[in-house]
Amino acid sequence: MGHFACNFHDQDARSLARADNLVVPDLPQKRIILDDHSLPPGLEAFTESLFFLAYRTLLFRISQLRGVEQAASQLHRERSEEGNRFAVKLILGELGAIADTLTDLYRLKRRYDRRILGESEAIHLVHHVASFRPIIRYACAEYTTVGPRRGKKRWASINVLPLQDVTWLIVSHLYEGRSHNAAIEKELYPRQRRREDLRMMCESTNLYASPDDYRKMCEKYKAEIPSSMSTTIFGDSLSRGLEILRSSEGGQDVISRMKAKARAGQ
Repeated sequence: MGHFACNFHDQDARSLARADNLVVPDLPQKRIILDDHSLPPGLEAFTESLFFLAYRTLLFRISQLRGVEQAASQLHRERSEEGNRFAVKLILGELGAIADTLTDLYRLKRRYDRRILGESEAIHLVHHVASFRPIIRYACAEYTTVGPRRGKKRWASINVLPLQDVTWLIVSHLYEGRSHNAAIEKELYPRQRRREDLRMMCESTNLYASPDDYRKMCEKYKAEIPSSMSTTIFGDSLSRGLEILRSSEGGQDVISRMKAKARAGQ
């Protein structure tokens, strides 16, 4: 049902372009939760723009994963032709994980599509909007999971936008009750903003920071961010590779030889 995305809808003012040049109106407080089924008067147009911001963030994430999936599929074919069974098994595991994630995201996309096509009850969103002072100037757009450290996480659109000399955090997710909204709210606004900004810089795959501000950061943080980002982008493929090696006798022999060489200082 529907389409992935097209040039017409990307530029149509009634569709994705509604998220362009976003203007945050005067809000009752600096931090607010907006339920699109129960809005304060005068905020209907703003929350409609937030809906399209979330939808556009979702489309970007799907596009990103589709590109990774296609690249992995091509690599799988190449390694299959080479007869590299170890690499084939490793890539198949990654493809399975990508397919599971895309399945979840496409289910969400269908609900966004149905609302755009006129079914107003197809999706019920809650938007968390807050201004804050970041550790350095940055912007990001991620469709990822949020929630308590222990317990089920939920998909959400997360955008950090420097607008009108104010940095805004805008998080949109499916409505699942007030207790869920409160739990998300608690996760979004930790006491130590510095650690939260650093976490986003380490884990976000679509973040743009001010180069001048980044160069002024302390050396500890500048060293931490690149290494953590590489793990986010490429994953912990070393651990998965070792797990595959351990699953066979030949692989166990390889690991044993590597350990012996390491002990011998070779």
